[in-house]
Amino acid sequence: FWLGGTGTASVSGFTANATVTGTATGAIADGQRELGAGDYSVQVRDSAGTRQFRLVNSDGTAVSIRSKDGTSYSADWQSIPSGSYDSGRGLTLNLDSTGPVGATALTYTARGTSITINAGDTQRNITSAINNAAQPEGRAFKASIVAGQLVLSAAQTGTNHSMVFTDNANLGFGGYIGSSFTVGIDLQAAQNAQFTVNGMAISRASNANLSDVVDGVTLTLAGDAVNKSARLSITASNDPAVSAMNAFVSKFNAAFTHLTQKLASTSKIVGDKTAYTRGPLTGDIVFLGLRSDMLSQISNNISNSGSFKNLAEIGLSFDKDLKLSFDSAKYNDALKNHSSDVTALLDASMVKFDKTLSVHTGTTGLLQHSLTDMDGQLKSYDQRISKYNENLNQRKQSLINQYQQMQSQLAELGTQAQMFGINLSA
Repeated sequence: FWLGGTGTASVSGFTANATVTGTATGAIADGQRELGAGDYSVQVRDSAGTRQFRLVNSDGTAVSIRSKDGTSYSADWQSIPSGSYDSGRGLTLNLDSTGPVGATALTYTARGTSITINAGDTQRNITSAINNAAQPEGRAFKASIVAGQLVLSAAQTGTNHSMVFTDNANLGFGGYIGSSFTVGIDLQAAQNAQFTVNGMAISRASNANLSDVVDGVTLTLAGDAVNKSARLSITASNDPAVSAMNAFVSKFNAAFTHLTQKLASTSKIVGDKTAYTRGPLTGDIVFLGLRSDMLSQISNNISNSGSFKNLAEIGLSFDKDLKLSFDSAKYNDALKNHSSDVTALLDASMVKFDKTLSVHTGTTGLLQHSLTDMDGQLKSYDQRISKYNENLNQRKQSLINQYQQMQSQLAELGTQAQMFGINLSA
């Protein structure tokens, strides 16, 4: 019994070109699932002079394939290699990184996963074997027992995810046409949701969370929507912008408070004296400079093409404790009435903020240099301490040897005194 295939994988519907010169089937890497049967597209683009590619399924979703390092897997764009490329999921490609950008179509027929059915197996045994198998992605299905019958159901909806199986075990899967049961006929054929938006015909594999129909809108079709229509009134929401600003304020205050605490020098009265405690970064000009820059970037005027020149005008300001506060009502009002001006101010402000942070952060930033210097100082101190300990141990051993020699001399003198009848204790 084969799940998701017939036991033999193949590639069809492919026309070679200058970028994708050939295709073939390959092995499934350990820990990976085979690609599901269906139509795929090898998409190639140019990114800053580098050819990149990805594999996209019939739903328009990029699928995870082997990365350039040969061990990890990713659905993201990646540099296109020249020569044979093994996706690790049953499909191999011959690629040329000098070829043109574009998309190459192909159809992949999955080999599937085999399950051996024994004559003595119960329905529960068979159900468990199906549900525990590593089935091809996108064509997987699950088994259940309903009214004493073994029923298969596709894990995903839509025609692109209809069940593919080969009943070599003669289990008799089938459905009803009228009152007659026919092997190989589905009880419910796979289908897409068919609807129109502004007169345009749309087909999707699911009814819910359709985010690629109307830009910026997520649609969910009702279960009883057949032959019904709805008019949508769409307005912009400031909620994501407010959430983003709240997140920025929270992270800014956390970073600023952390810097302030580490840079502080605190005093404490101990008896009749004042004891001072220096923070680990007290006096460090790099971290002092970062804190100062963070303050000035928020509070100073910012040159931009809009009417707002300061972040305080859209709700960002410092309180008496230098904690950044956010007036969401003021921000919402500015977005509602002067959205382009808010955008211009934030664009200019965040560009400056990003430049400030880039000087300090990253592998070549000032913070990393400071940390490297501190690590060097710590290593130097550790070496000096180790050397001091070594010298102390040597001095200790020298004194022990000296005292042992003196003790030996005293013992020898005592022996000589006894020989001459001299009482040294008198």
